[in-house]
Amino acid sequence: MKQFTHPALCDENTGAPIYLWVPTKKSICPECEGHGTHERQDIDMSLIVESMQEDGDIEGLDRYYSGSFDGPCFTCGGNNVIDEFDWEYVQRKYPEEYREIIDYDECAYESEMYSNAERRACGG
Repeated sequence: MKQFTHPALCDENTGAPIYLWVPTKKSICPECEGHGTHERQDIDMSLIVESMQEDGDIEGLDRYYSGSFDGPCFTCGGNNVIDEFDWEYVQRKYPEEYREIIDYDECAYESEMYSNAERRACGG
């Protein structure tokens, strides 16, 4: 079990976060899809690949395309999996807190969608 908190979970008198003990399970990392690495944006955004192509650096291109320049995944740290909280357990054990989390997340999502729509309407 791991401690879990959420912005919706705070003491109404002090504002201090409330922590829940929740079991976790291992899940394939959604960021790297279980590979443990991802392409490095600093290399992809630079002209390194174009330069290797122009110079005919076949060996460098082979290393690049085989993943030699990739970095560890920021989400799983290269472990291929992440700990995922058991939301069914939270719903059963902490029904009131679960509802608060869902309401908070729905409100945050709607607010983000509204902000995005407003930005588009204003040409942003």
